[in-house]
Amino acid sequence: MTNRVLLVLVLATLALVGRLGVSLFAGWFCP
Repeated sequence: MTNRVLLVLVLATLALVGRLGVSLFAGWFCP
């Protein structure tokens, strides 16, 4: 696996986790 592929996977994972975190955060304070 090249470093570029690994970087893309890490960025995609961070984007997904960030999106889930934001939705959970908004849902917690704005039910």
